[in-house]
Amino acid sequence: MNVMIIKPTERHIEQMVKLADSARQYHIDILNGYFKAEATSVERDVIVQNMSQDEKYINLIAVDDKDIVLGFLLGDVLYKPWLENAKIGKVSNFVVDESVRRCGIGTLLMDAFISECQKRELQEITLGVYNKNTNAYNFYTKYGFEPIMQKMKKKL
Repeated sequence: MNVMIIKPTERHIEQMVKLADSARQYHIDILNGYFKAEATSVERDVIVQNMSQDEKYINLIAVDDKDIVLGFLLGDVLYKPWLENAKIGKVSNFVVDESVRRCGIGTLLMDAFISECQKRELQEITLGVYNKNTNAYNFYTKYGFEPIMQKMKKKL
């Protein structure tokens, strides 16, 4: 299978939304009640917003020869002058279709994201990962990501 990493266009939005829906369902299953089951319109809005402001976002998709979206990585470009490394790339949504996981798609997307962050002279990349998502956690640690903060919650 030939895979290309490209910037998404309008023709890819519905495929990306479908992948985001499947990722949300996966997180619903492992986190038991944290995510809403129906948030498709919110996912679509976020994807469209990210695509409309190229300077604030880094958006990448992996497509096959038939232009089928196999995965995507949506990232933010942040500036936080109170930090030592003030120019930050943030992975905000990273999904690989379940049928092609462990085939190198995630690696291609992450490599392309890191390269784009370097081109933009960003100094650091951050992301969030849920404790129970051990596959994602292990993927990120292989890239050298380290835990820096524990997020906590209390239901009221």
